[in-house]
Amino acid sequence: MTRGGREETQAMTGDRVFVVALAIATAGIYAPGLARGFCSEDFLILRRLWERPSLAWENFVGPWLDTSLVSFYRPLASLVLQAELTIFGAVAWPYLLVQLLAHVANVVIAWSILRRLLSDAWAARWGAIAFALHPLHPNAVSFIASFATVFAASAALVAVRWHLDGRPRAATAALVAGLLCYEQVAVLPAALLALDAARALGGDRSIRRSAARRSAVAWHAAYWLAALSYLVLRRLALGASVGGYRSFQERLDPAAWLELTRGLGSGLQRLVWPQVAPEPWPWIALGAALGVLIAAVVARRAGGRGRRAWAMLLAGLAWCALLLAPFAFVGIVPGNGRYAYLTSFGVALAVGASRPLLELALGRLVGRRA
Repeated sequence: MTRGGREETQAMTGDRVFVVALAIATAGIYAPGLARGFCSEDFLILRRLWERPSLAWENFVGPWLDTSLVSFYRPLASLVLQAELTIFGAVAWPYLLVQLLAHVANVVIAWSILRRLLSDAWAARWGAIAFALHPLHPNAVSFIASFATVFAASAALVAVRWHLDGRPRAATAALVAGLLCYEQVAVLPAALLALDAARALGGDRSIRRSAARRSAVAWHAAYWLAALSYLVLRRLALGASVGGYRSFQERLDPAAWLELTRGLGSGLQRLVWPQVAPEPWPWIALGAALGVLIAAVVARRAGGRGRRAWAMLLAGLAWCALLLAPFAFVGIVPGNGRYAYLTSFGVALAVGASRPLLELALGRLVGRRA
């Protein structure tokens, strides 16, 4: 075996060991949550499905759980939960185990995406750790009422992976599954577009070729068509294409857009700094902008590797802004951390992309001092 072949084999072995270790560690850290039991919202949702099992199918043509209090449309996720209810009944831990296993699977998928986007193996690993152990995740992983969040994230991450693999039909099918689980996935086509733009900016040859660009147009058109069809279906079922909580519907008024922007800034701040004190998010936004500019300088001087890392840093920030936008009406805190579950993949991408940039910057700094 050649030296290059041995190095590749060692890298693959290292990746496998890391993924297995991270999956086991993630499961072990969240395992105590299996003893949590049911909470108030869990009882409300499961009791509704228990009293009217047909709701699992009726959700496809009407509002979630046949309620007018919120404008949710989650038929596929509800169907999965109904199947769990039929099997598990009134025992809480199996529901939580399913969500924990889904989270572990999401961590593995997230790692595979990061490994594909980032040229540095350790960068992908740091990003995967950031996604696996994000401090806001317990509300999604260990809370049965957050079932739609975790299931939709699985579909969305699979869609991203299949998109990167050049399987647009499969990616579109996964996108549709995610849309039927959770409203947040409606912004995924925009996130995929931003991701491909960043890949091109970073010098990814597989997407910069003219034939690849022509194919990408058709792929993205299919994603947007799926999202628009979902909005039409949602309007037929609920009477509104967008919505959810009434507080969000109120902020859709153009007069309230400034407040919506503030809510987005606050949510982004708490995504990276989950605390309850008054949010200094304008200063954090200024610091983030300055960090991006410094990273751009480092990337420019570092060549291709730095350029790719900087582009992925931008992609991670864009993912955070786009995926958090549907929840800009509410402050993100540990108690509603499920809103940030899928969004935190952007944090993972940004964390992973920052590693090679920091390495390049420190390397140059040490070199100058020497």
